Amino acid sequence: MNKQNVMIGMLVLGTFALSCYTIISNDNEMDNLSRQMYKIKQEQSEVGTKIDVLFDNYSAINNALSFYESNTDMDIAQMREALAMLDELSSTDDMLLDRLEVIYDRQEVQGQELLDVREEYSATGGFGVLTGGLFSGKTVEPEPIAVSEEIIPEPTPEPIVELVPEPIVEPIVYSCPRPDKSVDFGKYISKISFNRDVRFTVSFDILEQEITNVSFSDKINTRLGRAVVKYLDKALVKDNNVANCSLPFAVKV
Repeated sequence: MNKQNVMIGMLVLGTFALSCYTIISNDNEMDNLSRQMYKIKQEQSEVGTKIDVLFDNYSAINNALSFYESNTDMDIAQMREALAMLDELSSTDDMLLDRLEVIYDRQEVQGQELLDVREEYSATGGFGVLTGGLFSGKTVEPEPIAVSEEIIPEPTPEPIVELVPEPIVEPIVYSCPRPDKSVDFGKYISKISFNRDVRFTVSFDILEQEITNVSFSDKINTRLGRAVVKYLDKALVKDNNVANCSLPFAVKV
């Protein structure tokens, strides 16, 4: 009986100790979780603060860029206005320079005329041309002044140039060549087997002595198409450039 009581007591005591350990462990885990949650909240708060600072910096930079952009637009507009004013002033200066040159030329002509008059007046004392008869008492008749007539040549009539229109050269249109009868088409298809009669038309162009733009009216064997092209290259005269040519073919079995 005593052993049973001791055993029961030990079991109860062990169960109690285990419960206490579990509770303590759970409390420690809760504390750890609480500390981690608090730390996470602090980090979230710091991240939020940094995001706010970044947003403020972005707003400040955006405002500064907008301000600089507006100032740049204003400066460009002012520069354009200044360039326009400079262009106007330059054209005005050119006009003034032209007028000054005209005035300067006129002043030179007038100054030369005044010098000529002054020299003539100082040489004659205001009495015109002096001769020896004035002092000898003789009347001297003025000698006749020979007036040379200026012969104005008659204007040479300008030759009348007749504009003769150049003749319009119409382009030469060449016709499609016909195949040489001495070239045997059968030689080119001798190694191709046919199960039935074949009829088709081949269309082509001749450009720079080459057969180009080859097309067939019906779908034919690839080997037959190559044979037709070889035959055309051999049987046709390709000296002239022609387009939209066509030849009918018939293979009877």
